Amino acid sequence: MKNFADLVGMTMASEAIVAQEVGLEYAAICSVDNYANGLIDTPLTEAQIRQAALKNSDLMITIVSEYLGRGLTTA
Repeated sequence: MKNFADLVGMTMASEAIVAQEVGLEYAAICSVDNYANGLIDTPLTEAQIRQAALKNSDLMITIVSEYLGRGLTTA
């Protein structure tokens, strides 16, 4: 798999196709909470995955807040 991709996602394709079919613009922002789980020698623990998800959620909130804030001030 490493020859073809940096990661494998489980979302977006279906939503993007449907959005395109009905003429909606579509954008996504995604995070990787369990990078390399199943590909590394020592499996990730649930606590490690939860810790990564919490860290990523803070980052996603910051990114979206900044994006929305810029959009609102320029409107």
